[in-house]
Amino acid sequence: MKYFKLSFLLLFTLITFTSCFEVEEDTPSCINTDITFQDDYYKLEAEVYSSKYIEVNLINECNLDIKVTGIKVEGQHREDFQVESLSIGTSITTATYFNIVFTPTHIGTRKGIIIIRHEAGELVVNLSGEGI
Repeated sequence: MKYFKLSFLLLFTLITFTSCFEVEEDTPSCINTDITFQDDYYKLEAEVYSSKYIEVNLINECNLDIKVTGIKVEGQHREDFQVESLSIGTSITTATYFNIVFTPTHIGTRKGIIIIRHEAGELVVNLSGEGI
């Protein structure tokens, strides 16, 4: 009886402990962009302290109403990149356009990352610009 109680207690503890972990499924994102990348980076070029922008189309590939929940610019030279015409709360449709503005502060390669969080996950855009 003593071993039964101990076994039951161990089994109960194991089941309780393992139920705390969720298995993450690798689900495809509903949100994509219309820009193409070279070497995993989208490349821009501009003179130092002048701006160049690209227009990006966010594409909702699912039949869901998905809204932007966060916009963040990160990376080594994040101060050289900006997101314009996209705000938190924007519904992403098949034609949701925004601008990525590159204004290099130094000559040479500048790198940044734009993270757009939405209700179905997040989209990461790796950027590379050349200040000339």
